[in-house]
Amino acid sequence: MTEIRENKIITGTSTAIYSDHILFIEITKGANITLKDAQEHVSLWRDLEETLDDERFSIIIDLHNMKSIERDARNFYSQSSSKNAVGVALITSTPLSNVIANFFIGLNNPAKPIKLFSNKNDAIQWLKEIMELHEQ
Repeated sequence: MTEIRENKIITGTSTAIYSDHILFIEITKGANITLKDAQEHVSLWRDLEETLDDERFSIIIDLHNMKSIERDARNFYSQSSSKNAVGVALITSTPLSNVIANFFIGLNNPAKPIKLFSNKNDAIQWLKEIMELHEQ
């Protein structure tokens, strides 16, 4: 990822858009994500999307610090996809974050390509490949 175009911090997450069209979302340590948190996050992400002027982008969500996520929040996230997002990479590095990510994918049938990774570099590489496919 290259330079940061915009950065925002709200309850439960730190969010940044990088110049290579990657929206990076890091869940803060020990976060218990509620429906209210999810609604705030999606609203912020939509605001950040507007700075991209309808350009395609990809999303990395770093879940390794998350403690829990409520069912209503999971459902809200799964119904809140972006028309310009081409893929989502979830970074998990703990047994708990792996369970949460697999549970989310299995139950919610996301509309965009989504894949789990244990590190940011592999996630970035996969998302760049997805972005290239959409540019053709």
